[in-house]
Amino acid sequence: MTALAPDLSTGWSNLGKVHYSQGKWSECLAEYEKAIRLEPKALYYSNRGVAYFFLGRYPESATDFEQAVKMSPKEASYRVNLADAYRWSNRRDLAAASYDAAIKLAAQTLQVSPNDTDALGNQAIAYAKTGNAATALQLIGRARKLNAANIDLMYTEASIYALAGRNQEAVASLREALRHNYPLDEIMSDPELAGLRKTAEFAQMAQEFSRKAAQ
Repeated sequence: MTALAPDLSTGWSNLGKVHYSQGKWSECLAEYEKAIRLEPKALYYSNRGVAYFFLGRYPESATDFEQAVKMSPKEASYRVNLADAYRWSNRRDLAAASYDAAIKLAAQTLQVSPNDTDALGNQAIAYAKTGNAATALQLIGRARKLNAANIDLMYTEASIYALAGRNQEAVASLREALRHNYPLDEIMSDPELAGLRKTAEFAQMAQEFSRKAAQ
């Protein structure tokens, strides 16, 4: 598509998504840069920010997420991503403020749509990353009951369990996500799961699904 229509941002964005799905974070950057140059969108900045994040380039990730938030100030997921980038850049005060903003934005959505699982997931992970594991687990449990097949919620649940130090439950949720084709490369790149990746349970799971992917 990019060869036939090089001036369409969607083509470059879609190519970036292909590289993203393969865990090729560096390759994503050039494609999203072209998409942004053609048509600056919050989604494109956010996607490039995620690639920077998984490459460990946290200040650059934060810059992209700041732009995404500026363009879509009511999107709670962008606030969570921005808070993550701030936290991993050791900008703790800004991270705390961004997590709090995400929680409040999600709460506004839930006032109107109490069963909005995206809002529940965003609020849950923001609470988990501010140390409120009990509330986080309650919210993600509610979201999972409402939408049991959502792989993003499976991954969010795993992240919350990992942050709470409940490794067996975290691995179980990751197994469920992987069985539904969640990308293993993302799990292997997420700094939030660094501690979990050191466990025997995780190593066994990763080896199992790596073999399946190679078949």
